[in-house]
Amino acid sequence: MASKQSEQRQARKERAKAAKEARRMAEARARRRRQIQLRWSAAVAVLTLAVAAVCYWVLDNRQLMGATLLIGGVLFSCLRSARWRPACSRVIARARGRSTTASATRAAPMDEAQSERWEAAEEGMELLHAGQVDEAIDELLRVVHEDPQNEYAYHFLGHAYFEKQAFREALKSYVEALKLAPEYVGAMVGAGQTLRMMGEYDRAIRMGKRVLQEHENDPDALFLVGAAHFQKGENQAAKHHLERFLETNPELEVALEVEGMLQAIRGEVLLFPGAEDTVES
Repeated sequence: MASKQSEQRQARKERAKAAKEARRMAEARARRRRQIQLRWSAAVAVLTLAVAAVCYWVLDNRQLMGATLLIGGVLFSCLRSARWRPACSRVIARARGRSTTASATRAAPMDEAQSERWEAAEEGMELLHAGQVDEAIDELLRVVHEDPQNEYAYHFLGHAYFEKQAFREALKSYVEALKLAPEYVGAMVGAGQTLRMMGEYDRAIRMGKRVLQEHENDPDALFLVGAAHFQKGENQAAKHHLERFLETNPELEVALEVEGMLQAIRGEVLLFPGAEDTVES
């Protein structure tokens, strides 16, 4: 029995090693794609502002300026791909820890049983990190079939389904992880973001606030609650949480997205510039 377990563990390590190499190559490709995205995004932003300035100062046409800014903003958002997706490295950091008794954001030591569950889910996690989402789902389904008590496998399975925008399946996986580990912060945030994408804003807010009760400055929970309030049109609550989120020094892309929400809340950004003039007339 011990020999068989040792062979299985060695096989998992070899598969994980191969997945890590695939991840390294995928990350290199992603960096190149990202550089191209950033160049195109910058070009679109500069061109949009230049054309809008011509429309306003030279042509004195606010409606055309508004259309220019709208089209440029849509193109910029598409290039930037700013919609929230849990970065896999952060998902992994949240996952690793004493998930059944403490925050998964803390690097708490694992006991032997938890380490075995982590190792069993590690290959699926590596495939997910490498961008091989379908392969990750197949592997993680195999793991939870063999061990239905593996909270890590359910957590990564939820993330994999989220990446495919299969939100109902993602939510089911996060809920299974929380049944096994009720204080699993990463699974709470994942479930909350999934609920937000499904339009279940009240439930998403409750999930985020559950995290904030224990970790008042958790950046993912602040973003979750703020974005959900924003989408509900509850501007004051959204402003409170989004401003706190910016104080956590987030990545530039998400910070720009949040600043855009705050500008809309403050009335500094209009969907169609010049709309007030039309209404007043």
